[in-house]
Amino acid sequence: MSALPAAAKDCKIGHPDKLVLISWSSKPGKLGPYIEFAFRSDMSKSTRSIDATLVFEGVEGSELANLKLDPDIKIAAGETKTMKDAMIAGDLLEATASENVIAKICTRSVEFDDGTFSDF
Repeated sequence: MSALPAAAKDCKIGHPDKLVLISWSSKPGKLGPYIEFAFRSDMSKSTRSIDATLVFEGVEGSELANLKLDPDIKIAAGETKTMKDAMIAGDLLEATASENVIAKICTRSVEFDDGTFSDF
């Protein structure tokens, strides 16, 4: 499953172009589904902490699921990371065909390594 370009749909809260979702997949796990996803930082500086959420919506705009990212993720400018995380209440996402899902990372705020902050 791949993410659609962030420009395909804007975030209700936050900015869709700071952490760019490259790909994602939902897989069954022993304790329920989990999400594996890859993303890239399009910010100009390395991060110390972030406030961001991975959002899954149906093509008609309904929210299927969301996953708050670990605020302690550290990512350099231009770096790509792959992560796995448990999906809580992801039943709607599991029941929806991937071609009918728009996924993106909505970034609300960032603290950079140099101590500066940005809110989006």
